[in-house]
Parts: sequence; structure tokens; C-alpha cells
Amino acid sequence: MKIYLFGGCFNPPHIGHVEIVNRFINECDKLLIVPSNFSPNKNMNSEISVEHRMEMCRITFLDISKKIVVSDIEMQLSIPSYTFNTVKWILKKYPKSDLHIIIGEDQGQALSSWYKINELYKLAKFICISRSNYILDRRYKIKYIDDFDYNISSTFIRKL
Repeated sequence: MKIYLFGGCFNPPHIGHVEIVNRFINECDKLLIVPSNFSPNKNMNSEISVEHRMEMCRITFLDISKKIVVSDIEMQLSIPSYTFNTVKWILKKYPKSDLHIIIGEDQGQALSSWYKINELYKLAKFICISRSNYILDRRYKIKYIDDFDYNISSTFIRKL
């Protein structure tokens, strides 16, 4: 089973997130949307709870395809929400899966700082989506999608 993991704060989910899901939904058997409970690499100071962000993701993504699952796995795991722990949980639930992690270029440039990145890199393949003003960390073999140019971010939306 080919599984794509698309995690993030989703505070709020936006058209860029929807376009990423639309781009990859036909390449996989299951696409997991995983709102982070508490990300060590992001400023999570927000009045928006993970439960509310989960509901926003359900509203945003579930009508796109029956392949999509909005998962509360990071609410069940210990804080902080490390992708490594999420991946281990997914591989335990789907042991024979071919797992791909979709990340934005902001995270692609910071991969070396991720918790247990070398072990994580052995467990899953990475797909990095281009974003303006970032430089990808090329130490890791990553499928890079450079023709995606939605210049929008949740941070920008919150500032509005």
C-alpha cells in the first residue's frame, strides 16, 4: 500500500494545502492529513487548538477523496510531535506500506534539525514542494517538485 503523509500545523488549512493534496491523491492508496499537536520546529503559540485545526482539516479535505484520512495520531502520541514517532506509528499500523512524507521547502531546508532524521530517512521517502525564498537541504535524496508555486502560507493568512 502506498501511503502519503502530509503533516503540518494547518493553522489554517488553505488553497495551497488543497492543491498539494489534489496533486498527489491519484499517486497513492491512502493520504494521511496529520495536524501536529505540538511541533518542535514551529512556533505553535496560537489560540487555535489542535482539535479545532483537526476539524478545519476535515472540512477542507474529506470531500476531495475517500483515500484521505484526517488523523489524530499526533494527539495520541507524546509531546512534542516528532515526525519520527508518527512514522513509526503508521508503519506499525500499515507494516507493508510504502510511505512518502510530503513537506514544504521550509521544512526541506531544515531536515538536518529533525529528530532522528537519519533513521526517519530510512523508513520513508520524502517529497518536497517548492516554496518561495527557501533553499533545500540537498544532503538528503528527496523528490523535489519545483513547479508548484502557490505563494501563500498559513502565517500570512493569520497576519491578515
